[in-house]
Amino acid sequence: MKTESSAGADTRIMAIVHSALRRDLARAVDVLSTQPAPGTRQRVAVAQHVELMMDFLQVHHHGEDAWLWPTMRWLNPAVLELLD
Repeated sequence: MKTESSAGADTRIMAIVHSALRRDLARAVDVLSTQPAPGTRQRVAVAQHVELMMDFLQVHHHGEDAWLWPTMRWLNPAVLELLD
């Protein structure tokens, strides 16, 4: 792993995670707003999945706040204004 200030950050996994969350949220909206309405078991499954995604999103954003943004500030002080 590079740690010098010229090392670029590999943020591909962040884009993949964000895309997957957006995709699954859009699918939840679609299934819950399409007729015929889903049955109870399907609604419960969708609700549980959305709850899981929201829990994951909270952990994911906490990780960004605790690790990613401070690391970016340390490695590249030129981004301070942008991050602020």
